[in-house]
Amino acid sequence: NAANQSFTVTNSGGGTLSWTVSDNVTWLACSPTSGSSTGEADTVTVSYTTSALAAGTHTATITVAGGTGVTSKTIAVTLTVTAAPVITLSPTTLTPSCRKTTNAASQSFTVTNTGGGTLSWTVSDTASWLSCSPASGSLAAGASQAVTVTYATSGLADGTYTATITVAGGTGVTSRTVAVTLTVTKPGKIKTSVTSLAVSCKKGSSPAASSFTVANEGVGTMAYTITEASDWVAVSPASGTCATDVDSLAV
Repeated sequence: NAANQSFTVTNSGGGTLSWTVSDNVTWLACSPTSGSSTGEADTVTVSYTTSALAAGTHTATITVAGGTGVTSKTIAVTLTVTAAPVITLSPTTLTPSCRKTTNAASQSFTVTNTGGGTLSWTVSDTASWLSCSPASGSLAAGASQAVTVTYATSGLADGTYTATITVAGGTGVTSRTVAVTLTVTKPGKIKTSVTSLAVSCKKGSSPAASSFTVANEGVGTMAYTITEASDWVAVSPASGTCATDVDSLAV
């Protein structure tokens, strides 16, 4: 609702003025609606019930009448209703993931004022393992702000965690949320099919190639590299990734 305003009624002539107040709209009211003046200024308060009005310009006329032989006076009222701020978030879900003992990579979402006026917004969350920056701000109509979400997940056990990020805009503005689902997986674990290889050859010749396999006994995808301690041994390939599959390597 618009804030109250006021005007005064004064008898600038002689005798006693008995006056009444009327208007032509339902969204304003005057108090008092009648009185009398012998020269003093009487204050009339105008209150507004504008919360249900659409955005735009609205007009009204307040009329002060003094009876027979007294010229009525009018007050023109011009009310401006601006569009309220509206919070829009993108995206509305975040799905970070990490290996146990590590921090998930930072992510972000965008706050946009898709309504009117100025949106003063604040961010809160329900988890100790995430934080948002910036945590507050203001946006004109149509403006956007990126919010970075950082994760402190290195101390969490493997499993699935959920949290909610809430962006609030104050009185009359509907809050919006971002749902966060974090997945913490166990680290990969290397397993080889053999722990030693025994080969032989005659002097001046090379032994036949050997092979072994690399498997991941952990969870998720494991990246691995292979190095040799001697220049007479070469392994191919020298790196790879394993999920639950097995990689064969030639020596």
